[in-house]
Amino acid sequence: MSFTGKEDFKVQESYAAALTLEFRNKFGDQPLAAYFSASSLSEIIDQERMVGIRFYFGYKGDKLQLVACGVDEDQNDNLSIIIAEGRLCPPFCGESNSLNSDK
Repeated sequence: MSFTGKEDFKVQESYAAALTLEFRNKFGDQPLAAYFSASSLSEIIDQERMVGIRFYFGYKGDKLQLVACGVDEDQNDNLSIIIAEGRLCPPFCGESNSLNSDK
């Protein structure tokens, strides 16, 4: 099956909150999220033939990391531009919300 770049992955906040709560319960010592700038993500997606971004899970020291690259319609990774080691939450979390706290 080819990727189109139009697949819909939107979910309700309550569902996303349940997913992140389960993660926090199982892996409370790990980062909750990673921030990547819009310019970094745009640079990946703006490459020729890219229809999406794939996020890989990585590990550095004792913390999970995200590694991202572009993906084409044939589901292949484009390794021309790879981003990794975004700003981890915590400490870069912003205000508490249903995805990052028990609020």
